Amino acid sequence: MTLVQLAPACTDRLDHPTLKSPKLIHSAKKGRHMSMAYLAQPEQQQQLEWLDGGTLAILLDGKATDGQLMVGRFDVSEGEAPPYHKHTREDEVFMLIRGMALLWLDDEEMELSEGGIVFLPKNIPHAYRITSKKADLLMINTPAGIEGMFR
Repeated sequence: MTLVQLAPACTDRLDHPTLKSPKLIHSAKKGRHMSMAYLAQPEQQQQLEWLDGGTLAILLDGKATDGQLMVGRFDVSEGEAPPYHKHTREDEVFMLIRGMALLWLDDEEMELSEGGIVFLPKNIPHAYRITSKKADLLMINTPAGIEGMFR
């Protein structure tokens, strides 16, 4: 497989009108901002087009989590397969809520079944291909920022 190096994600596009701004509090003792709880109902989650007619819902982004993480949910079909790549900035976790997929980590190929979860530290080359008719995939990246690439 050919390794695709992803460009650093843009973080200046986190102002989508359907996403509420995170609430911040100021600590007088420490002089710093901290994130607060954030809730986004389904109708407030940004829906993006993805590969092969799939969709990506941005459930939480860097603006909502004070840059700590991004959570997205893919609704995809058989054959959906991003290129073999690695992240140099963020760790990634994804869970296959529904469906089946082939997964490549470095030079190893394995099957990820429904309910399976994988942790991908930054700099680990990886890819997947959906092998079931439909799949529902939850993705978490930390720190946030990669959502700028999808927008």
